[in-house]
Amino acid sequence: MRTPRSLVLVPILPLWLAAAGCQPPQAAPDSAMPGQRIYESKCARCHLPWPVRKFAPEAWPEKVDEFGPRAGLTPEGKRKVVEYLQAASRKAAASQTSPPNAPPDPVAPSNSRE
Repeated sequence: MRTPRSLVLVPILPLWLAAAGCQPPQAAPDSAMPGQRIYESKCARCHLPWPVRKFAPEAWPEKVDEFGPRAGLTPEGKRKVVEYLQAASRKAAASQTSPPNAPPDPVAPSNSRE
């Protein structure tokens, strides 16, 4: 008697999905802003959530307007997501600033001949 093929493949499927990066999104912690929970649950259905510093705070409303309908965001949901993304983007930018006595960034060598 042969083992049905589906019984052989079922145990392998979770490993294959994990290797392919198809893991369910992680739930936002209870302390998360409402906009963060919406962003991570609705937007993550189509793509991994973008890093908050991907866009400047003032650019996020346009992105949420562009993709919000696809995610099924309500006007209130869009407002909360934008508030979260802008606040998180500002916080990320503030943590990226150099201390006052930090050396300047190195300049890339020029390919032109002077």
